[in-house]
Amino acid sequence: MSYMGLKNVLLDAGGVILDESEQETIKAEIITSLIRHYRPAYTIQDYWNDVESAVKMHSTYIYQSIIWKNVKPKLEKYIEIKNEFRILHRQKSLSLKLNEGIKEQMSRISQEFKIVIAGQYGRSIIDLLDEEGISKYLHSRITQDDFAITKPDPRYYVQIMEKVDFKAENSVMVGDRIDKDIIPAKQVGMKTILFRTGLHGNQQARIPEELPDKEINEIGKLYDAISELNP
Repeated sequence: MSYMGLKNVLLDAGGVILDESEQETIKAEIITSLIRHYRPAYTIQDYWNDVESAVKMHSTYIYQSIIWKNVKPKLEKYIEIKNEFRILHRQKSLSLKLNEGIKEQMSRISQEFKIVIAGQYGRSIIDLLDEEGISKYLHSRITQDDFAITKPDPRYYVQIMEKVDFKAENSVMVGDRIDKDIIPAKQVGMKTILFRTGLHGNQQARIPEELPDKEINEIGKLYDAISELNP
C-alpha cells in the first residue's frame, strides 16, 4: 500500500476528545466497594494496582478483568458484581466533559484535514460538541450508534472509512490505547498517534509492530504531530 499523504483524522472519543478522569474515579469507587463485599480487605489502592496489571496485559475490558480477577472461579458472583456495577455507574455517571485544549486543536486540524469520531460513544458526544459549538469541525456526525461492531475489531475502522469515503493510506487514528486504538488502526493501514493519558497512559507496545507512528503527552501537541506525519 502506497502512502499518499494525510487527508483524514479519526479521533477517539474517550481520552482524546473527552476527559474521562472524573468518570474513572467514580468507577474505581464503585468497583472497590462491590469487590469489598466479597473480599473485605480490598482497598482502592488494590483497585489501581489491578488496573495497572490489566493495562499491562492489554486487557480489552479493564473493569470486567478486575472483577473476574478478584472473584474467580465464582462465575455467578462475577455476573452479579458486573451487573450491579453497570446499574450503579448509570446512576452516578457524570455529564461528558471535553479535554482542555481539544476545541482549539479540532479547529486547527479541520482547516487542513477531515475529522470524524472513532470511539465508543453515541449521540451524547455529538450533543456535547453541538453545545460547545465545535461539531462544525466534523466532516461527518457518525458515532458508535451507527455501527454494530466496535474496537478493537479492525473492521470497525473499515466500516467508518467506507461510510465517509476515506482511504486508510490517507488517514491517521488518534487514540489513548495501544490495544484498542493503535493496533487495529495499524492492521488496516492507517497512520497512528498515541495520546498518553488516563488509565492507559503507561501502556507499552509488546512488539515493534504495535508501536504508534507518533506519541504525544499533551493534547495541545496534536496538530503538530499530525502535520509531522505528512511527507
